[in-house]
Amino acid sequence: MKSSVLIVVSMILSMCFTACGQKGQSQIIQVHDDMNDAFGLKGKRITSLDSLLLGDDKKASVFFLYNYYDCNSCIDSGYQLVKRIDRYFGRKYVPVISSMGSPSHAQIRNEYVEYVYNDVNDLIRKELKYIQTPIVISLDKNNVILDYIFPNVSDEDEYNRFLSFMDNVSTNFR
Repeated sequence: MKSSVLIVVSMILSMCFTACGQKGQSQIIQVHDDMNDAFGLKGKRITSLDSLLLGDDKKASVFFLYNYYDCNSCIDSGYQLVKRIDRYFGRKYVPVISSMGSPSHAQIRNEYVEYVYNDVNDLIRKELKYIQTPIVISLDKNNVILDYIFPNVSDEDEYNRFLSFMDNVSTNFR
């Protein structure tokens, strides 16, 4: 009798520990997902891109957005990431969009010779509830956000993760 009670108690304890362990693991996964989308942008569609981009840039799976009022070193970090992505894909790959103000100073300072779109009405940032900039955003073919990175606060590991993600996206979605 004592042995059967002991077996039942150990089974109950075992089930409790297993359930608690699984719950803890799912909480860890949820925290990790939340950290990867702290601003809740993934899955949102950016409709204003269609009115800003031209030609092949309308098909772009990634773009760089900065605001005229961002700090110079922040904008420069974004341009460096854009150039790195362009080199990675062997061509101009990332459309650059400046919101509110002339992009010419940053463009000259970063020796960027490609066209920079000017979002004078700040449409994208309004649509994204004035998300912090600069930001590089990866999209699917319907302009739905798949991933994003803030170049001024990201490290080399985040850059590499983002490049790897974009490489997968470019072969699967566009």
